[in-house]
Amino acid sequence: MLNKKMENFPPEILEQIIHDDCLGYDDLLHFSSTCKRFKEVGNSNEAWMLKFRLSFPDLFYHIPEAKWSQVCWKQEVRTKLEIGGLVRKEVSSMSEKFFRKTELSSSDLHWFDDMLVQFNADKSFEHLYVTDELNTILTREEMSGLTSKHYAYKSISHVKHQILKPKILTYLDTDTALSYESAFLMVSQWSQPSLDISTHSISKQLGKLATDTLFHLREQIPSHSIFTKIRTDQADLTTACLTRLPDLPSKLLNNMWSSHETRQLMSSANHVFYTVEGFTGNSEDYYNPDNSYINKILQTKQGIPITLCLLYTCVMARLGVLCLPVNFPGHFLLKWLEHPEESEEAKKYTFIDAFEGGRQLSGQQAREMVPHLVTQEESYQVAEPLAVAQRMLRNLISIGASRSNNMRDPSYSLLRSSLELMLIINMSDNMQYGFMLSRVYLQLSINHEEVMSMLQEFRDLPGISDQVDYLMNNCQIQMEERDKEEKKELKKRGVAASFPHGQVMFWTGQVCKHKKYNYVCLVHGWDPVCSASKSWISQMGVELLEDQDKQPFYNVLVADGSNRYAAQENLQSIKPEPVAHPEVGRYFDSFKGSVGHLLNTQLAEVYTDDKQVEWQGDRWLVD
Repeated sequence: MLNKKMENFPPEILEQIIHDDCLGYDDLLHFSSTCKRFKEVGNSNEAWMLKFRLSFPDLFYHIPEAKWSQVCWKQEVRTKLEIGGLVRKEVSSMSEKFFRKTELSSSDLHWFDDMLVQFNADKSFEHLYVTDELNTILTREEMSGLTSKHYAYKSISHVKHQILKPKILTYLDTDTALSYESAFLMVSQWSQPSLDISTHSISKQLGKLATDTLFHLREQIPSHSIFTKIRTDQADLTTACLTRLPDLPSKLLNNMWSSHETRQLMSSANHVFYTVEGFTGNSEDYYNPDNSYINKILQTKQGIPITLCLLYTCVMARLGVLCLPVNFPGHFLLKWLEHPEESEEAKKYTFIDAFEGGRQLSGQQAREMVPHLVTQEESYQVAEPLAVAQRMLRNLISIGASRSNNMRDPSYSLLRSSLELMLIINMSDNMQYGFMLSRVYLQLSINHEEVMSMLQEFRDLPGISDQVDYLMNNCQIQMEERDKEEKKELKKRGVAASFPHGQVMFWTGQVCKHKKYNYVCLVHGWDPVCSASKSWISQMGVELLEDQDKQPFYNVLVADGSNRYAAQENLQSIKPEPVAHPEVGRYFDSFKGSVGHLLNTQLAEVYTDDKQVEWQGDRWLVD
C-alpha cells in the first residue's frame, strides 16, 4: 500500500527521500528493485555517489573530484564490496600458511600483486579498495581479531609500497617536479603504510596554518599588499575572504612581496606557529622517528630542524614567500632573499632557524652555530627536494639501525622500509645501502631472490668480492633450508616437560614481569630446558642463575617491542594486561581481562596442553 502511494510522488520528492543520509546503499538497492519507476529513480548516478560517500567517506575523497561525474557509482559500490570480501578471505587464510615464518617475503604476498597488476590509477580504483579493506581490518575493535590485524599490516605495507613506487619513479624518470611538500609526504606515506595520510588532508591542515597567519596579519597590518592581491583574485576590491588563499604560481620562483612586507608576513607566521600552535623542537626525544613524519608533526607540534623547516617552507609558499632549505651541517636551516641589492652572495640571504622559534640569522651567525665544523661555501647552497628526502632517510636509517641493534625493533621495520625507499630515490652510489638491506633481508630470512639480484650487481666492484661471496653463500643456504618441509613440533606438559628440571610453571598467553629487569612480557612459547646455544648461555650469564640452564625457559614478547628468552626463575606472573608488541597477532587472536591473551588456532595446535586459567583478586585460580 505504501509503495502504491509512493509511486504517485513526484520524482523530485523520491530523489529527496533516497538522498537522505539515513538510507544506505543496501536500502537504495532494495528501493530500486521494488518497481520499474523506483528503479529509474534509484539508478540515479548522483544518488549512488551520495551512498558511496556515506558508506566509505575516507575512501571517497581519495577519488579525484574531477572524475566524480565520469564514475558509475553503483558499479563502484559493487566492486568495492566484492574486493573487500576477497581481501578479508585472503587475510584470514594467511596465519595457516605463514605462522612459522618470522617475517614475510615479497613473494608470500603475490596474491595482492595479482590483484593489483592490472590496475591503472587513472582509470580504476581497485587499489584504493584493497587498501581501504585492509585499513578497515586494522581499525576494528582494539583487542580482537589480532591475528587478522597482524597479517593485514604485513599486507598493507607491501601493497602501499607497490602503489607508491610507480608514483615515486615518475618524479625521478620524467620532468615532473618533486616539490618539498611532495618529498615530505613521500617519506611519511612510505614509512607509515598502515595510516591513511592523504594529500588532501595534509594540504588542508597546511592551508589552515596559512589562513590563520593571514588573520593575524590583517589585525596587525591591514594594508599589507597580500590583501590587495586576494581582493583582486576574488574580483572584490572592498573585502578579502581570508579562507581562500591568494592565487599563486604552482612553483614559486621569487618572493611576491618586498623584503619589508615579507618580514611582516614571517612575524605573523611565527606568532601562529610558535605562540598559538606551539610548534617546538623535540629536544627531549630527538631521535623519535615521528619527528620525521608530517602527519605526526602536525599532531604533536614537535619535530627536528629538517622537518620543521620543511613545514615552514610549505606554509610560507602558500603565502607567496620563498623559503629555501639549506643543507647546513649539523643543523638544517632555511634562507630567504632579504637583500637582493647586495653584491656579495653571502650577504643577500637571511637564515631562519625553524627549530628555534623561527629566529632569523645572518650568514655569520649561522656559521657560529657550528663553530667546531669547517663550513664551506657549499653549506649555504639550496638543498633540492630530492636531496632533502635523502637526508631525512639517512636520519631514519640511523635511527632504525640503532633500534634494531638494541632489540627495540626486532623485525627491522624502520630500517628496512627506509633502506628500500633510499634505494629507489638515490640515483648514485647504492652499494652501501644495498649491502645494508641485503643483510637485513638475510637476518629476517626473506626476499632471497632480491638479495641475490642486489649482490650480483656488486660482484665486480673491486675490494668487496669476498663480502659479496659470503653473503651470497648465506643466502643460498637459507634458500635450501626454506624449501625443506618443516615438521610441526608439539609441546606437551606431560612427564617430559616436568622432569628432570622442574615443572613448566607458566603458560602461553600469560602476562609476566621480569624480577630483575622489571619489564612486562607475554609468554608465547616455552622449552622444558634452555635450548639456546652455548655462546648465548655464556654471553647472557645464565651460569650465574640458581638453576642455570637446567630449568624451563620462555619465549616472551616484551612491551618495549623486543623479543627475549627468559629463565623461569626470573619471571613472576601478574594480573593480565594487554602487551603492545608488533608480533602479538602472530600468536594471539584477542585479549580477555581475566585470563590474558587468547591463543590463535595455530599456536593452540602447538601447545595443545596449555590450559589458561582465570585471575581473581590477586591470584590465579588453578585447579
